[in-house]
Amino acid sequence: MRNPLPPHYKDITENAIPPELHPQSTTIEYQLARPAPAPPIFLFVVDTCQEEDSLKALKESLIMSLSLLPPTALVGLITYGTMVRIIGFQLCCSRGSALTTS
Repeated sequence: MRNPLPPHYKDITENAIPPELHPQSTTIEYQLARPAPAPPIFLFVVDTCQEEDSLKALKESLIMSLSLLPPTALVGLITYGTMVRIIGFQLCCSRGSALTTS
């Protein structure tokens, strides 16, 4: 199914560009006029080829991000680095739960 462009796109000119098309806009959050039919989906893509300190900070950041997601959200995690390793993650759905590797 095709989604129509937003109505304000008809007014785009070289000097009037919507915020989502500006190069400085790294994140745009859209708010739907009606509730979404399915739970929101978040996909994290992580480069694991980092120093131990950076990985620790990354883990803390991921845990914080997960705690801020809606309880009904679906979450995916893709990791990559210099070597391929299969890592299992166990994630509890309650707020403040820990992210553990197995």
